[in-house]
Amino acid sequence: MNSHIPATEYDGRNSFVFWCAGVFSLAWFLATVLTDSQSAGTLMSQGLFVSLVERLGGEIESTPSGVLLADLSFVTLLTVSAVLNGVCLVLGTVLRKCLNRAAPSISWKRAFIDLAADGKWWLILLAWQGVSIVGLLAGSEILQSLATGTIPFWLAIACGLANSRVLCSVETIRPDVKPAPSRLSLTTLIAMLLFVATFTAMNWQLYANLQTPHGDSAMYEEHLWNITHGKGFRSYLDQGLFLGEHIQVIHLLLLPIYVLWPSHLLLELSEAIALAFCAIPVFRIALRHSESRRAATLLSLAVLMYVPLHFLEISIDLKTFRPISFGVPLLLFAIDSLERKRYRMAFLLWIPLTLMAKEDFAAIFAPLGLWLVWHAWKEKQNQTDLKVGIGLALFSIVYLIFVIKFAIPWFRSGADVHYARYFGALGNSPGDIVRSLFTQPGAVFGRLCSLRTLIYAAVLLVPLGGLSLLSPSRLLVGVPLFGVLSLMQLSEETGSAATDILIPYHHFHAPLVPILLWSAAAGLGRLKERPRWNASRGASLAVFSGLVTAVFFSLSPLGVAFWDPYSVHNWKSLYVVDERAKQIDKVLAQIPEDARVASTDFVHPRFTHYERSYDYSQYPRKVSGYELRVPDDTDYIVIDTGHRYSWIHSPDEVPELRDEPDRWELLPDNTKGYFLILKRREETP
Repeated sequence: MNSHIPATEYDGRNSFVFWCAGVFSLAWFLATVLTDSQSAGTLMSQGLFVSLVERLGGEIESTPSGVLLADLSFVTLLTVSAVLNGVCLVLGTVLRKCLNRAAPSISWKRAFIDLAADGKWWLILLAWQGVSIVGLLAGSEILQSLATGTIPFWLAIACGLANSRVLCSVETIRPDVKPAPSRLSLTTLIAMLLFVATFTAMNWQLYANLQTPHGDSAMYEEHLWNITHGKGFRSYLDQGLFLGEHIQVIHLLLLPIYVLWPSHLLLELSEAIALAFCAIPVFRIALRHSESRRAATLLSLAVLMYVPLHFLEISIDLKTFRPISFGVPLLLFAIDSLERKRYRMAFLLWIPLTLMAKEDFAAIFAPLGLWLVWHAWKEKQNQTDLKVGIGLALFSIVYLIFVIKFAIPWFRSGADVHYARYFGALGNSPGDIVRSLFTQPGAVFGRLCSLRTLIYAAVLLVPLGGLSLLSPSRLLVGVPLFGVLSLMQLSEETGSAATDILIPYHHFHAPLVPILLWSAAAGLGRLKERPRWNASRGASLAVFSGLVTAVFFSLSPLGVAFWDPYSVHNWKSLYVVDERAKQIDKVLAQIPEDARVASTDFVHPRFTHYERSYDYSQYPRKVSGYELRVPDDTDYIVIDTGHRYSWIHSPDEVPELRDEPDRWELLPDNTKGYFLILKRREETP
């Protein structure tokens, strides 16, 4: 069944007034944001900011503190705003009419008037102006940081609301019509194929251009290689067996294919396919709750534009593969099965597979079990539903405790889990962290109720148009893990917890993604009976909100950074094979495959198929006795001098040549200086 017709209470005059007000509000917002490089830096690089100001006829002035100030004409920005809104209005009118050509209630005039009236939603940006002005007048750093840090989210919400009618359905409810079929829409399928093709191409090019790190990326392919060659479930980056790092074995399921195609590229392709599959259960859940194929299709498109999902594909530090990503679609399929009461499928297939992706998912299954209990009690369902929820919650808690306190420490020879150190001053072990919750409540509360937590929540919620908030009970399932992630400290703090910004640029948020998508899909059901906001309009809001956040955050072709010539994530610098990458074949030709090679990080993936592949870095490893040296059985050392993170650029900077010249010789260079190759000298009696 489809949703009610959204009310159309506007006439041409009111619509024109609203549209003009929206144009003015957006122009004022741009005039404020483009005042200095700090505010504009939330939307673009400093180089692009300077270029944009100059193209708009403005002038740039540098302050002693290094902040760039821009002098732009408001009339110019007003013109830009009017042109942008005008183009969007015309294109939106055409698109809305074409998508609703079977609905006689929508004429070209009505479609145009409604979309023009929605220009009033740009007035939301005035609220941002209020926060900014109050923070400036009161001298409040927190309010000023709040205003600056949330600029992209205000734009995303305003744009989403202003265009929410463009894609929505206006067909009326027909009680005599059968429920929509649950098969996947062609639009969703095409979008999934584009997602897979885009991210696979990007990841493969990163690998070809020597931009893929070994640690937390290519090391997982080394696990498969070592298993197929009798070396155990490990890479030589690990403490020992990889189970001492995580109970994470999902990527071993690729072994039958890996035997035929032993390449890191297989893992990249598999991850892209897995994340694209998130659209399938989301489509099913949204269709079940909203009873609208249009809404389900639109939300599945929003999923594929979801920025936190993109960073699971390519993180901010270009780590392109992590097995935890496989758990995201698996958890969504598990939730779909639990909602449909297909408990056997959930417990025999989806839940075990999800836990194989990483132990972190147990932190989601425990509150999910409690939600099932609450839902069964609320709906007065049978005892089976209650038992399922209680059993899932108890099992997940016991499993998580067992893994953290016993399984991983056993494989680490008694040491605590390594990721306990991510919590900084709160402790370096699970026990210390738990004690800090009671002995340092102020420090814990300060991190939870801070600007960094607010922005973290915004990045997770805003790209979905805030639809997850419409199903608060489901959203609460992710709150415990969200609280834990909010306490993490991934780098040395340079300020207070209120200003240490936390963004889901890495992979830790992966178990939260299915909960956010699930609650958003279920939230559409709260809109299906609304007269002005139907389910497809809510999903349209998610599409445009997701698109705008992707423009300012994503590293994909949807993002500014991909095209920005001044960005380190520009496509030319990352995805076009450069001279450095072309020289790697000359390096490989000089080293036999039965050699034991120590190499720097970004060239390290090229040696995982050798006898042994050691890490040559400034990080002490167990295989080197926790000293900054190569293992004693190392035959060759390969140093990449051309990567942006390289700390050695010439032979006189190599410690082995300086401290042990009698043990190492530098091979003649034929790589134009991009690589240094050291060979261990043969020992004489």
